[in-house]
Amino acid sequence: MSNTINGTTHPSIPKPASTVITPEQAKTDQSISDCQRAILNFDDYDLKRSVLGAISNRALDNESRLAIVNEIKQGHKHTPDDREEEDDGGLVIENARELIVKTIVTPPELIKGVLYQGGKMSYNAPSKMGKTWSLLHLGISISEGLDWFGFKTTKARVLFINPELQNFSFEKRVQLLGRNLNGVTVLENFDYVSTRGKQLSSTKLIPLLEKKIKTGQYGAIILDSIYKLYPDDTEENSNSDIGRFMGGLEKLANYTGAAIIFSHHYSKGNQAKKAAIDRPGGAGTWGRDPDTVISATEHEKEQCYSVEFNLRDFPPINPITIRVNWPNVVRDTSLDPKKLKTTQFPAKYSHTDILKLLIVKPYTTTELQNEVKSELGMSSTTFYALLPAVQKTEGVKKGKDNRWSYITPACNPANN
Repeated sequence: MSNTINGTTHPSIPKPASTVITPEQAKTDQSISDCQRAILNFDDYDLKRSVLGAISNRALDNESRLAIVNEIKQGHKHTPDDREEEDDGGLVIENARELIVKTIVTPPELIKGVLYQGGKMSYNAPSKMGKTWSLLHLGISISEGLDWFGFKTTKARVLFINPELQNFSFEKRVQLLGRNLNGVTVLENFDYVSTRGKQLSSTKLIPLLEKKIKTGQYGAIILDSIYKLYPDDTEENSNSDIGRFMGGLEKLANYTGAAIIFSHHYSKGNQAKKAAIDRPGGAGTWGRDPDTVISATEHEKEQCYSVEFNLRDFPPINPITIRVNWPNVVRDTSLDPKKLKTTQFPAKYSHTDILKLLIVKPYTTTELQNEVKSELGMSSTTFYALLPAVQKTEGVKKGKDNRWSYITPACNPANN
């Protein structure tokens, strides 16, 4: 549509569309206006700015808008953001933009290249290998700033929780180590609690520790052995049970600011063929939850162990070897960490025991199995495990009568 003025055609200017305000919208506008006037009288600029933005949001109903203003007038100075965060469990969503220029403060490395203060560390090893000696050595080393297994430590106060040993036994071990470690040890930074016989599971012990310990008082809290602190009905093979248990230790670490260090045992049997992270007994959580997992596995040399490291926050570390040198457990650089003990016990039988019978006379497989059981006490399981090696031995043949015979190469006429 156009208009002609003085012979010139001009486009028509459209009329503004009429806006129909519903009674509900008018009520909302009035509510916003009333609340804005009330808020403009506040002295707190940040509060004023925050609340003005909130009450101007038309998605907010009038009753809630008025409740915010009235509550602030009465002295309850909650901003809308405060209301959302009151019961959020401490959850904070942060933006990463500032990280580009932020100087990030890292906690002390209690064990250089291995463990930060505030982290969790598991020291896993076979039963009776000296886990307590190793962790006492570690605790005293941190308390004095001495090396542990060749690793530098940062001097810090240490609390050792002993739920397993009788008190006299624990104190004798601390005394022996204190007198025998290289360097001057005065033990002023080493505290301990013996809980044997007190029936204190982690659910009872951790709240007691939180009452007695001030944040920042300790650099490390060591628990040995951890199984003595399981809550009632804890299943060691249950990931959910152990996950909750680890959560309690993490809560203690967050509250105290200390690293939580504990020992744990291996599953039964030889561990040489397992990945280090899979050697701890029980649920997989044992090997995956801690920030640092140190695994000591039997070396082929007696009283020696290969030590492997699974680290969350540090570059990989090559395995080392340690030697039990009573009362200490020390690093031994003369050994190859790869030479793990491959069997728990020396084999009782070998395929040569079967060959000694076959060289006397031929046997069917069944006859041979019965003979070794009668003569040697060998079980059928062991017999059939050794049989393939017997069959592959040079000079062993199976005749047409299905009997096995053995002629040693030196006695075989074909070799003469």
